[in-house]
Order: sequence, then C-alpha cells, then structure tokens
Amino acid sequence: MSRSHKHIDYGGYASCRSEASDKKAWHQAFRRRNKSKLCNLTEDGEVEFAHVRQVSDPWTMGKDGKSLRWTANELRKAADEILKELSTCRRRWLSGRRDKVMSSLKVKSPEDLLNLSAKQKEEFVEMWLKLRKRK
Repeated sequence: MSRSHKHIDYGGYASCRSEASDKKAWHQAFRRRNKSKLCNLTEDGEVEFAHVRQVSDPWTMGKDGKSLRWTANELRKAADEILKELSTCRRRWLSGRRDKVMSSLKVKSPEDLLNLSAKQKEEFVEMWLKLRKRK
C-alpha cells in the first residue's frame, strides 16, 4: 500500500479541511429528533421518522460538492491513462460509466478504448469537461 496512489484526481471544493464536525452535528440532531418521536408514541404505534433533509442542509456544510480538478490540458495528457483504467477495470460502479463512454464514442468493446483516434480522444475530453461543469 505504500506505493498506491489515486488514479483519478477527484476531490471537494473546500473552504475547510474536513466536514467531520458538520456531519457529527447533523447526525446528533437527526438521532435526537427520531428518539423524541419514539418517546412520544401514539396509541396506534405509528411513527413518522424525520428525513435527513429536515435536519440538515448539505449546502451549509464546509464543502460544496466534488468535481474533477483537471484543466483541459491536464485532462488531454491524462486521457490515455483514464481510458486504460476504464478498459481494464472490473468494478461494477465503473462499468456504467464505461458503457456511457463507449456508447458516446461509438466503440464496441472496452479494448477499443485503447485505440481511439485523436478526434475521438478530443470528444472524450470534451465529454468529461461537460460532466465536470454539470456537478
């Protein structure tokens, strides 16, 4: 593990180092509200628990979402590595993204991702940049 590294540079827009204190506070409030609802049961025994969004708002926390940190030039340089990772990865969560990439680039098999033309690689970079702006 000492030689492991992140393959994709993906992280949070942070105005703080950690959201641990924010998460701790909303978990406490969430548990407190649900515990009080359990204590005040009605005769029929029906309980309507609080929803997470009733207790907390993620936009008030220290980090404002996640996104790729690459510029267009860095992404162009890293495109070959990303395509190699997509073509060889067996993880279930990545297979959906691989299928979307393959369908948008009109490629039939994951191995064909390694042999893309320059135009197809540029389309791939543009697609990733659009996804980045959407998040």
